[in-house]
Amino acid sequence: KYLLSARYGYMSPDLKLCGLGVKYSVLVHLSGIGRAINHKEIISRLYERGYEIKGWNPGLNGTYYFEISTRLNYGISETELLTRFETGIKEIIDMDRILLKEIAQNNVDIDDLIYRSIGILKYAKKIGHEESLFHLSNLRTGLELGYDIEYNIEQINNIHNALTATNVEKIAETENCNSSVVRASLIRELLSTGGINV
Repeated sequence: KYLLSARYGYMSPDLKLCGLGVKYSVLVHLSGIGRAINHKEIISRLYERGYEIKGWNPGLNGTYYFEISTRLNYGISETELLTRFETGIKEIIDMDRILLKEIAQNNVDIDDLIYRSIGILKYAKKIGHEESLFHLSNLRTGLELGYDIEYNIEQINNIHNALTATNVEKIAETENCNSSVVRASLIRELLSTGGINV
């Protein structure tokens, strides 16, 4: 049995668990907010507005993938919650792009990271999971900044889809080779063609 209010939805002593009994989440690449000196303050302000933002994998420094979830889920309908969430995500991404452009202006370190990552992803014969995410994050940053590079976001998304642990391990077992070799091979193939969907 659950305590249910017609106005506020499901009740709980934990405020963030009250309401509709539903939670929306999305994985977003936020390299501007992630690089900002005051990123903790920005995330805190967004939390107050009803958006919980957590590092997708806190152990992976410099990848800037964040999970954004709804936090205030009471007093509104599911449709209203979803509409508010979609609008909020767009605003957060717009804010991130503005911050990123400000941070990257005349910043040779970011330029170096992006082009160095392109070279590693394009030519590496072995690459670990964490290293691949780091370099793919840098490649995304280049695309977000509008760099004139030879790859597109669809290719990057295809690579992420192909690099699931299950898929890499399955191929490694079938071909009897190291998973780092398989991962690097998949990345090179997808960067060169962009047409493989796994």
